[in-house]
Amino acid sequence: LGITLINADYEIVMTNATHAKMFNYTNSGILGRKCYEAFENRSEPCPHCSGTQAMATGKPAETTLQGHKEDGSEFWLRIQSFPLTPADGQPAGFIEVVEDITQHEQNQHALILDESRLSVLQKMSEMEDTGESFLAAFALDSAVELTKSKTGFLGFLNNDESEMTMYSGPEQ
Repeated sequence: LGITLINADYEIVMTNATHAKMFNYTNSGILGRKCYEAFENRSEPCPHCSGTQAMATGKPAETTLQGHKEDGSEFWLRIQSFPLTPADGQPAGFIEVVEDITQHEQNQHALILDESRLSVLQKMSEMEDTGESFLAAFALDSAVELTKSKTGFLGFLNNDESEMTMYSGPEQ
């Protein structure tokens, strides 16, 4: 887990090596910088900032977003922010705990895709008395939708593999 102490002016006061490594920074390269500049290359606090919410409410806040490393690569983050409120009640900043959830997000996406594929296969299995061209159109439309492609191609070989029938779709 990456852990960073950020003051009420959004300046990075302290961070652990894990947090700096997530963004491909050195600790000394981000200390004293505004968090929104260092982590998101912005000129003002992020609209989705859970730290802003935590300081405003005095309660922990959380957000999930796609982050960007210094090299331009992207990854998914779960950010939890815990407000720092001294005895005078004025927000002094927040502690940000960052978890790389890229693998979890990829697994969720794969699961949704697998469930969609299974649904299409189930529907196709119920079409046993349907003609080849209707089945081909359904398969193409489903494949294009699942892959977010603009078009697709589907071919059928006859039993002795001497003839192939090709379909393209979806029909516009």
